[in-house]
Amino acid sequence: MTGWSLDNPLLLLAGIAGIWFTMRFIVGPKRGAPGLRVLFGREAPVQLKGMGREAIATVLEDTRQFVVASADLRGLVLAGPFAVRSATPTSAVVLVIFCDDISGYADKGWLDRWAYPARGHLITGHDTEQTPSGSTHRIRLRGAPQVELHFVRMDGIDPPKALAPALAKGSATIEDPSGLVEKLRLHWAAQLHKTSAASE
Repeated sequence: MTGWSLDNPLLLLAGIAGIWFTMRFIVGPKRGAPGLRVLFGREAPVQLKGMGREAIATVLEDTRQFVVASADLRGLVLAGPFAVRSATPTSAVVLVIFCDDISGYADKGWLDRWAYPARGHLITGHDTEQTPSGSTHRIRLRGAPQVELHFVRMDGIDPPKALAPALAKGSATIEDPSGLVEKLRLHWAAQLHKTSAASE
């Protein structure tokens, strides 16, 4: 039979547990601390905020470096839900890359210059589409959201139709050494706003 003495480790543990329970749930509530209610009460709902640029900081930086290192590329814009912190885990990252000549980006040859897949994001799918305004690459990567890279000409006055839904949600300039990309982005935003207002 277990003896009741200070040499008994079970008795010592029981005593410590008793003191902790008393201080935590009996004495504590008198001093303003939560009592036993925290064990049985429902947790307050948490307002989930949309993911923003910090969630895709690496892909943004790698793409910015890709643009800076390419003499024929003029700037980079982030469009869609990630630009306005309303993205979900299933949202695509929409990147608009401005260039003088899109012929070098019609196929997949430029991928070797983009560092992001080498960070462990294996490309599991790659679809390309040629549009009047440029070339679109929809890339699915392991462990990352889908990325859409739209290579568009700098001389495009009207917003590309393929980009209209993303641009309508919002956009942000990431790289613009000449200042022309920001002017074009604002012009596109104004055009889309005017079109939306006219259709209402």
